[in-house]
Amino acid sequence: MINTVTRHLFQEIYAWAGEVRKRSFLQKGETLFCLGQHIGSFAAEVHCQLKAEQYLCGLEKQRLMDRLAYYMGEVNALHPFREGNGRTQRVYFRQLALKGGYILDFSKIPHAELLTADIAAFDQDYTLLKTILNRTLFPI
Repeated sequence: MINTVTRHLFQEIYAWAGEVRKRSFLQKGETLFCLGQHIGSFAAEVHCQLKAEQYLCGLEKQRLMDRLAYYMGEVNALHPFREGNGRTQRVYFRQLALKGGYILDFSKIPHAELLTADIAAFDQDYTLLKTILNRTLFPI
């Protein structure tokens, strides 16, 4: 699913849009993302967890924020593409929230604030992401 979103978003810019990266590592700043050879198995594990939680449907806002923050951190740690991971993730999680009965609107969150929250979530500190989600998640 997420590679289809990436392909659609970036197909006119990158011929390889939506292809899972092959090289062994991807690093941005101090952050080293999932090794290429583990992306498939880690993505399958995250997807299984999400499926077991019925894709977060029917949750109250507080519980949804908790679980979204967790999954946003996990999917960010995957960083499966050479480019466009953050934008693709935001589209993916907007759709997931919509399926659960909520609108997720990141448009008023400064990029630097979201980046800081993503980095913290990578280290399993979801506090900043939950704060952002509280400001951006609205029932339909």
